[in-house]
Amino acid sequence: MAYYDLDDMDQADDAVAEILALNPNAELGLQGRAWVHYYHDECEAATGLFRQAVSRKPNASNMAGLAASARRAGEMDFAEFEEMMQTALALNPEYTWAMRELAWILEDHNRQDEALSLFRAASELDPYDPYAEYGVAFLLSEQNDWEAAFEHVSRALELKPDFVTAL
Repeated sequence: MAYYDLDDMDQADDAVAEILALNPNAELGLQGRAWVHYYHDECEAATGLFRQAVSRKPNASNMAGLAASARRAGEMDFAEFEEMMQTALALNPEYTWAMRELAWILEDHNRQDEALSLFRAASELDPYDPYAEYGVAFLLSEQNDWEAAFEHVSRALELKPDFVTAL
């Protein structure tokens, strides 16, 4: 999924299509196509593909993708989402995308301390993650700790100068 990581969704979808042409039930192909749909905010399609991928291989990426897409599609409530994300993190305790995704939803549910802890953990695991740094900055600003927030948002912009939200 290197193309996905490079935000080249056309190439990512082409690579996934090749996998699925060889084997329509290939877990990696289903997961890849699901992430492409998720990227395009096609969460219902992503949810169906992630469900298939999870049934073939219940790994952290498939579980987290299913939780995130199903929640965004309105097919999963907060409790189910949190449980599935915690399962994904139990499968891979260093999965920073899942940490950040869960942290934002915890923040939405007024569980800022837990969210901040997850963002900090993600930032410690990957010191080059601008999204984790931004999450820390956002929550610190919510606590009116502007000096500390400024340090983290500055780091986010250092890592990703075109990060519009951080700007």
